[in-house]
Amino acid sequence: MNKVGKLLLVILLLILAAYAGLKTYIKFQARSSIDRAIENVAMFVDIKYRSIGSDLIKGSIEIDDIKITPRGINDTVSIRQAALETGNLRYLFRLSDTAKKNEIPDNLTIALRGLHADMDGQLLALVDQPSAQRDSRTSYVYNCGDEPVAMNIALLRRLGYSELTMDLVLNYTLNKQAEVLRFSLDFDMQDIHQLKMNAKLSGVNTDFKNRQQTPQLREMEFLYKDLSYYQRLKNFCSQQAKISAADYVKAESAGDSLVLRQLGIVPGPGLREAYAEFLTNAGSEFKVRVASNEDINPKSLPLFKPADVLALLNAEVSINGKPVKDLSFDFRTRAEPVVAKSDTGQEATAATLPGHATPTTPTASKEPVSAEPGFRAVPIADLGRYLNRYVRITEIGQPSREGELIEIAGKTAIVQRYYNGGNILIRVPLIRIDKIEVMFE
Repeated sequence: MNKVGKLLLVILLLILAAYAGLKTYIKFQARSSIDRAIENVAMFVDIKYRSIGSDLIKGSIEIDDIKITPRGINDTVSIRQAALETGNLRYLFRLSDTAKKNEIPDNLTIALRGLHADMDGQLLALVDQPSAQRDSRTSYVYNCGDEPVAMNIALLRRLGYSELTMDLVLNYTLNKQAEVLRFSLDFDMQDIHQLKMNAKLSGVNTDFKNRQQTPQLREMEFLYKDLSYYQRLKNFCSQQAKISAADYVKAESAGDSLVLRQLGIVPGPGLREAYAEFLTNAGSEFKVRVASNEDINPKSLPLFKPADVLALLNAEVSINGKPVKDLSFDFRTRAEPVVAKSDTGQEATAATLPGHATPTTPTASKEPVSAEPGFRAVPIADLGRYLNRYVRITEIGQPSREGELIEIAGKTAIVQRYYNGGNILIRVPLIRIDKIEVMFE
């Protein structure tokens, strides 16, 4: 071997030695920090892991085969791998100093892969307890026959899921000088659904003490893909209600589904048709994209008219790759007390104004007198007089719905709709009713 070859060999060995030394140092530092963190929470939870690795090119730390067992609970959550990635070696070295100064890194990726929990374990049973307190709220209940079916872990069990396994990857890149933040989220619940989101925010000031403005949304892309959840839910609820899957889709896409209530909107014809297609086809996905030329504060959107919101966002929606042309919608509104002056000059709330009587048990009220059959408006306070009658109810900010009024349960009217031998119960809070009509023959 000549001198040049020996020199190259020496240089290569030095590089390999330096690389191995860096990996050993980073691994030692990471293990020390992780072990200290585990000691700090040892009183509440037992955490074990198999190994720690690093990637100097990506500037990442990986922890493999993590087992988490809360004290006093005979159940364990496992994570195949937890990773922290900074983008390169320089950022990885600076990460510790950045944390000590309470600063935000310029680039960071956090990943949890293979997060697994037993659906019948004690931990998920504890998660279900808070949701049991909200089961009676209509905003969390599916249209699912006579029985309220809430969105919780118990429902996943009833839909046939025995395990919960998910992957979560969150990444952001921050340009502190331009005050621009880009972030992405990948969330995959095995055999249930997938969610991907990318967004760009401007006006992101990391000086929290002197921050004077709210970050503004400039771009966002959201993709949701159903792997089996909505198909299982459709089959389950149609069986519960004893109706066909097609009738369930018709009822669910009529504008009062759990999804639409959570979004706070009343969809127009185009969105209702698109939602019906999403529910009908297995493996459906929908995609939403907004790209505004102006800075947008998401909190201010309800202050605009729906048409102005669509123009401001340059919104695009597609179902299974097909664009939805009609994106018309309206915001759901809540019944708020309206202060006005009565004839006596005193303040009166909406409950004392015409058409907004406080729901009470009626005593002596007469039915409207008319020679013509059909729907007739009646006072909300008289609603209890028309049990087992066919009614049409209009909630504030929503389309009318018809069915048989079968019960007044507390502050909620329960209306039953029939579909070819089956039925669905609709629960309407009395305070949200704008108009009630009864069918007279």
